Amino acid sequence: MKAFGQSYIAGNTKIGNHHDSTLTANSKLSAFTDQVIKKLPVQPWLGSNGWVMSPAKSASGKVLLANDTHIGYQQPAVWYEAHLEYPGFALYGNYLAGFPFPLVGHTRNVAWGLTMFENDDMNLYREKEDPNNKEYYIYKGNKEKYTTRTEVIAIKDKPDSVITIRESIHGPIVNDVLKQLDSTAHEPVALWWAYTKFPGTALQVTYHLAHSKNATDARKAASMVNAPGLNIMFGDAYGNIAWWAAAKLPVYPAGMNTKLILDGTEGIDDILGYYDFDQNPMSENPPEGYVYSANNQPDTIAGILYPGYYAPHDRALRITELLKVRNKWSVSDMKSITADVTSMTHPGNAAIILNALSNDPVLTQSAEHKRSAFMLKTWTGNHQLNDIAPTIYYKLISHIFESSMIDELGDEDYNTFVNTHLMKNSYTIFLQDDNGPWWDDIRTKDIKETRRDIFLYKRTRVQSTN
Repeated sequence: MKAFGQSYIAGNTKIGNHHDSTLTANSKLSAFTDQVIKKLPVQPWLGSNGWVMSPAKSASGKVLLANDTHIGYQQPAVWYEAHLEYPGFALYGNYLAGFPFPLVGHTRNVAWGLTMFENDDMNLYREKEDPNNKEYYIYKGNKEKYTTRTEVIAIKDKPDSVITIRESIHGPIVNDVLKQLDSTAHEPVALWWAYTKFPGTALQVTYHLAHSKNATDARKAASMVNAPGLNIMFGDAYGNIAWWAAAKLPVYPAGMNTKLILDGTEGIDDILGYYDFDQNPMSENPPEGYVYSANNQPDTIAGILYPGYYAPHDRALRITELLKVRNKWSVSDMKSITADVTSMTHPGNAAIILNALSNDPVLTQSAEHKRSAFMLKTWTGNHQLNDIAPTIYYKLISHIFESSMIDELGDEDYNTFVNTHLMKNSYTIFLQDDNGPWWDDIRTKDIKETRRDIFLYKRTRVQSTN
């Protein structure tokens, strides 16, 4: 099984595919992007959960659908509920402010929900300018002229900002406006984004979902999604259930790592086309009797794990564990999954730390240390309001990662890193690696810190080299 850019952690839970023919960048850019997100006047989509049970697993013999779209709280409110009725039509749904059709909803025939696909739909390409004329760049041995356009950005109580945008065959040159991209990169860097390659279809998709009569109609609506990528959870009154990973997914050359800045000069990293929607990850009326999504890695497309910035698999692991244990689900049972606060992965990570320190006197040097170690050892992963073990665990994890990585990354890049799925996805593999290069503090002289030192939170007592 191949994976683009090693984006998949071996052993993590993947959303399984099942087709049913009988249906009715760069660290500076990362830091800048992180700053932009923090200053947005609206909350970003943080991830979501969704699952659908078939009639065979439902106590009522009807499809059950649960969906929880994770958008941070804000005022004015993110979601608005509306129930529309007129002769021949009934629609209940949750709307984003200013959007005319519900993103999540149901009629008398169908129900649907959304989670973010988290697929990688952006690439950065390093271009090569013509040394004799900055209006041109080199592509496949030929001189190509940048296309240019001027945009005026109106700013409240300030003069307009006027910017000139240059575009190569790959997309707009971002160095011109994002000086933080990389102070050491003198070559232009172009941004390729699937969102700009196709017409926006959000209105059409949500309209057609709301007016679908059955699974065939809804599947057609899902196939219209270009970007951003969405997981569409679906169920209908005829017993069909489905999950579609909906997006225009480009076909990449073999072995290409979409997480790096790519070569824009020779064309060797250019996309080769787009997959047909039939090849997208999806599951329709699977034999398990349920479909789900928790923003985690979907299974393969044409034998390849599609690149993305997927969420850790802990929610997916817990959801699938719960869905397997019961055959006749009620609405209240479904609510219990939504309200579940148990992690199946974090107790294992705590055990890695405790095992590494199993013979160390620090675990018994005081009553407080003994109690903390016992809480972590006996922790089942629950996160109830008054549970103490999670507080100890997350504080410990925070110190371990900071002590390990801030010397290599620096404050800005480290703060960007800890706000990504990348950090959470790396917990287990990072803690297990006793010989990892991150454990040593490169700022200290003549001392090589070990994993045990970092787990013990032993700060060096010698002069830093920086």
